[in-house]
Formats: sequence, structure tokens, C-alpha cells
Amino acid sequence: MGNIKAGTIYEDDSAILVGQVIKSTTGSLLVQADFGTITYGIWTSSGTEVVAAGTSLTVANVIFDTAFTNEKLWGLDTTGGNFRLIIAADVLTSPDTEYHVEVEFVESGGAQTTGVWKIITLPRNTS
Repeated sequence: MGNIKAGTIYEDDSAILVGQVIKSTTGSLLVQADFGTITYGIWTSSGTEVVAAGTSLTVANVIFDTAFTNEKLWGLDTTGGNFRLIIAADVLTSPDTEYHVEVEFVESGGAQTTGVWKIITLPRNTS
């Protein structure tokens, strides 16, 4: 995954994180059977832990064997994405806050890669 992805949402909104998880030896998109574990954590920029590091994700819920290319989710290239994580609105509750999401992907053979996202929340002007 490598590079940091960033986005801005309103406080108390959900966030959808997408990416390509690629096999280091072939450059092809990994599929569900390639993974041992996937874990994540969320922190604010001040270091407050929001979701504990090492929280497990179910591979079948976040990795897609068939890449998605829908422009609403993925408009970066024609290959498409194979990773999607939906963060619930009740997690990103503080306005004017920078959240950091780290997802650790461990392949069945032990190879590891980390995806990093930055989410900035804006305050709502209405209640």
C-alpha cells in the first residue's frame, strides 16, 4: 500500500477506505486466500487511541477477489481496488480532528505491508 491516503468528512459520518493490496513478488492484486490476518487501529493526531491497535478484521469482509472499479469508490485506474473498510460514524465523533488509520496486512506466507489513511473531520453546522 505504501503511500498515505487522505480525506475529509463531517464529524459523526462514516468513512470508506479503499486501496489496492498487491503481492510484492508479482505485482498482482492479492485475493482472500492470500491472507493470514488483517488488523487495524485508529488514533487521533494527538496520540489518543480510538480503536485499539491489532483489532482484527475479517478478511472476507474487507478483501475482494474481484477488483471493484465503480467510480464512486474507485476512479484511480482501470485495475480497481481490492480492499474496502467502512469505519462507522460512531468512531469518528470529534470535530476538527485528524484521525490516522493503520491497517496491517499479513499474507499467509508471512509477508507484511501497512496501509495508512488520514481522515480529517469537520464540525457540523446543523444539529
